[in-house]
Amino acid sequence: TSSGSGRHPGLLHLDLHVDSGRHDLLFADAPGEWFSRWSVRRDAEDAAGAAWLSGAADVLLVIADSTELAGERLGTARANLLSLLRRTGAERRGRPVALVWTKCDVAVSDQMRSAVKHAADLALGTYETFSVSMHAAPGQEPYNRGQGLLELLDWVVRVGDVTFPKTVLPHPEQDLLRIVGGVHV
Repeated sequence: TSSGSGRHPGLLHLDLHVDSGRHDLLFADAPGEWFSRWSVRRDAEDAAGAAWLSGAADVLLVIADSTELAGERLGTARANLLSLLRRTGAERRGRPVALVWTKCDVAVSDQMRSAVKHAADLALGTYETFSVSMHAAPGQEPYNRGQGLLELLDWVVRVGDVTFPKTVLPHPEQDLLRIVGGVHV
């Protein structure tokens, strides 16, 4: 994501050509501060970017940072994530949601995982769960780095069979574009 006072989300465009056809995905990674404020107050002035991304996204990914949830400030991280889950549930409007445990190679206590799962169950109802990391899984070949990323991408593409509200895009020929909003604090 960009830095400075006029922060903007980082954007990653993927143009996937697979057996079932072409899939354009636009992943947005916005500053966590936006979502921290948005999770507490939807219409906060300094959360306008999070509100925009929430409104524009076709698929929502709630990011659970394992390093934060296992670190020294785990209580604050948990409180922030639980607020974010509640806000995401309130703003969902029928869209697919996934809870994504990032840095899954970092051990998070069973008690923390249980608390997050319980909060997600209450706030979201139905959702998918993924665990991803840029590090290879134990026993995985060194050239095959990362874990869980392909499964997450596969899910994002598969939920394309769901009829989403049309996202307003600058060019009509971009109808295939699916915006995937990663919400995190």
